[in-house]
Amino acid sequence: MASIKQVAHKETDLKQIVYSDLQTSFAIHPNKKDVTRLFNEDSVKRSIRNIILTNKGEKLMDPQFGSNINALLFEQMTPASEDILKHYVISAIENHEPRAKVLGVIVSALYDMNAYGVTVVFNTINTKEPITMELLINRVR
Repeated sequence: MASIKQVAHKETDLKQIVYSDLQTSFAIHPNKKDVTRLFNEDSVKRSIRNIILTNKGEKLMDPQFGSNINALLFEQMTPASEDILKHYVISAIENHEPRAKVLGVIVSALYDMNAYGVTVVFNTINTKEPITMELLINRVR
């Protein structure tokens, strides 16, 4: 006959996995022989990055998904363009990522690199601690 033994764990011993997504590279885990996954804040970071870098109209059947930041990359870099980019990033995250709550966005023009540095500070719905992610957005052509 089998017996069940209950073991008490501290909250700090086990980190609860709340969010899980597949990696976009579809790399195979060497031990599990399965597709590797991203968990919790890494999953949300990847989702935010994908939302920001997707142009509106690029996703099939959802023309409002994404942001229009690529249109700004070919314009002259001014403080006004930084504010517009900041607004695009905030609205894209608020509209398309329900797991994240934006606490702040900092956009800085990198004139020598002809790019923008974007820092997004957010927290996930189930955590209190802020998470920071940085992106470098530049023209491809």
